Amino acid sequence: MIRKMDISTPEGYFETLQERLRLIPSRRQRPSVVRRLSPYVAIAASIVLAAVLGNFILKTTAAPSEEDLGWEYVSYLAQSLDPDGILPPQESEEMTSGDIVAYLINEGISVEQLNAYYNEEDD
Repeated sequence: MIRKMDISTPEGYFETLQERLRLIPSRRQRPSVVRRLSPYVAIAASIVLAAVLGNFILKTTAAPSEEDLGWEYVSYLAQSLDPDGILPPQESEEMTSGDIVAYLINEGISVEQLNAYYNEEDD
């Protein structure tokens, strides 16, 4: 059993094919600036991310050095530079009577008033 194919091409199809293909607009366009630069931006972003993440990991896992005085030193500086005495003293520090007397003299209490206070306390 032999089959015969009834499919054929129109007359002159292949002769005009090249001319018809030239009429099709070329889809080959130059890629945009964003598309051309996106791989470089991605590489730069990954390098920055790796540097920030590595710095964070190193900072959190590193043992404190002797030069790193930390928050205790910052707290000490804040209290020593506080001219108005607004900051409360640290919990580990206890106020002595000498500190109280120095504060009262700094606030303008006279020595006579201090002596009167101490004399009343002794009675």
